[in-house]
Amino acid sequence: MQGQSFTSEEARLLNKPQAARRLGVCARTLDSWIAAGRIPYVKIARSVRFISRDLEQVILDHRIG
Repeated sequence: MQGQSFTSEEARLLNKPQAARRLGVCARTLDSWIAAGRIPYVKIARSVRFISRDLEQVILDHRIG
């Protein structure tokens, strides 16, 4: 995403519990989605973080109707 600029809310990094709450799933479900490559994430050292905008896109991508 080099060269892209984000608003502060779009670029906000969420940890696993925050991301799971935002998506309405449990942390174990989120872990399985990470392992399956179904959700984008950022790895910083040993920490896994999620960009708020990416989570919004996941929600929109799974909307039916």
